[in-house]
Amino acid sequence: MSLLAARQLPGQRVNAQRVHLARLAYRQIPCRVSAHADDQIIAPELARVGPEFVADVIRNKIAAKMLVLDVREPDEVALGSIKSALNVPSGVFKSDDKSQLDAVIKDKLSGFQQVVVHCHGSKVRGPTSARALNERIKALGLDNAPEVKVLAGGVEGFINAFGSDPALTVLPEGGWKPNHS
Repeated sequence: MSLLAARQLPGQRVNAQRVHLARLAYRQIPCRVSAHADDQIIAPELARVGPEFVADVIRNKIAAKMLVLDVREPDEVALGSIKSALNVPSGVFKSDDKSQLDAVIKDKLSGFQQVVVHCHGSKVRGPTSARALNERIKALGLDNAPEVKVLAGGVEGFINAFGSDPALTVLPEGGWKPNHS
């Protein structure tokens, strides 16, 4: 029984859209999953969202308001990715020359309400890139700027949960076999 169903009173009708929105909000609760070797969270100021949240957004065709941003290198993306994710390698976010990052913000992020950033496990590269993106968006002073979040567990957590669903993932012929330990 879901948390929402447990709160329903006998004979009470459930509004499906309200239930769906409540589930999405529940899945956005910040969680402590992104840590460095010394157990310090990277970019703790940014909310974490779970794989279920991203999957629900994609499945329910509201992905037009959310962009999934994969900051892994192209050879890593070829090993498996989230369907419709935009790949911008983490080097773009680390560069002293902000022109590439500014172009990504202007050309690719315009119109989105949320940007969910991830790397393999979203422990260092993903949160670090998300922080750099968020800081640059603020520095540019953009109106209607998207909210930047981090995908808890990264692409690894997402594919472990949803890798069998071709509507949500893109996998090579041999399946998910990342080079990370």
